[in-house]
Amino acid sequence: MSEFISNTSPLLYLYRIDALSWLPILCNEVQIPQAVAQELSEG
Repeated sequence: MSEFISNTSPLLYLYRIDALSWLPILCNEVQIPQAVAQELSEG
């Protein structure tokens, strides 16, 4: 499996379609910049 670096949009859309549970199937690790974590926490 692979490692991914993600911006906000893919994670937000996976959340909106209730598909975040797919991430462990698709990859070992997802890395996000601190700014992305902040954007996601703000909603």
